Amino acid sequence: MNVKKIPLLFFSTLFISSCNNGLIDTSKNSFYFDTAITCNIFSNVDGDQFISKIENIFYEYNRLLDNFNSYNDLININYINEHKNEEIIVSRELYDVLDFAIEMMDITSGYFNPFVGNLTNIYRSINPSNPHIDENEILKEINNLKQTKLILDNTNLSITLIGEGTIDLGAIAKGYVLNLIKDYLEQNSLTYYLINMGSSSVLLGEKPREIEGYRIQIEHNGIIYQTKNISISTSSIYQQNIAYHDEFLTHIVNPFTGSFNPKYNLVHLLGDNPALLDAFSTAFMNMEYQDIVSLSKKYHLEYFIEAKENIYRSDFFN
Repeated sequence: MNVKKIPLLFFSTLFISSCNNGLIDTSKNSFYFDTAITCNIFSNVDGDQFISKIENIFYEYNRLLDNFNSYNDLININYINEHKNEEIIVSRELYDVLDFAIEMMDITSGYFNPFVGNLTNIYRSINPSNPHIDENEILKEINNLKQTKLILDNTNLSITLIGEGTIDLGAIAKGYVLNLIKDYLEQNSLTYYLINMGSSSVLLGEKPREIEGYRIQIEHNGIIYQTKNISISTSSIYQQNIAYHDEFLTHIVNPFTGSFNPKYNLVHLLGDNPALLDAFSTAFMNMEYQDIVSLSKKYHLEYFIEAKENIYRSDFFN
């Protein structure tokens, strides 16, 4: 895992236990977005209703943002990819995700690119025992990226995918969903919680009985800190990698060069908006450091970045 929580609660089934301060701890493990997820809600009432709502959000968006599978009762990312150059009426939920993706593409100057599906599929096709990359195929897909765009019509809730690129929202899916869950928790006046999506995307509220909050350790660096009421997003080369000659290839692709070997080993971000963090942590993996600093200041982010031969950190980590 990219980020290790100490301590971190894992349970196989839904259960309820009482905390010393009278709060009820309702916890559940689940699996969505190819990720093991742990939810802990602490409240003064039975939290089953809150967990059920959160589970429903996971379930619905896991299907909605799926770019590999189609569903008879749903228009999702996979459906859009299979109906290129067609105007498609979509749900408000799917429209808003796609609108956000295009916005983040603009904000990151294209380092987050929602149309990298074909490139990431090339990575997935590499055989670890006999890795091979077809450079001509990479160049072809980079050219496809340049000619791919999404036309959005907010009035009619329609979208049209133009070009040969395919949509892959894996870089923002978890953060986007966590942002929806954060809004839900705030609307229900819930302040004590921990939602851990595979440690790459984490949503923290207050921690019962501990004023300083949750204790976090950044893996591979030994950096430990405490925080609360914040979102965390981490991208790194330490998960989902393949040894290729003298380097590690990862699922994080540079949309301008097609390289699967990012500029940095790890990007660890703290901020208020999980959706923004998820997009930024992916984009920052290939961006110049001065551009990372500029965006971090603009969007009030704290960062810890492990470069190949250096460490960069914002004031929070000093």
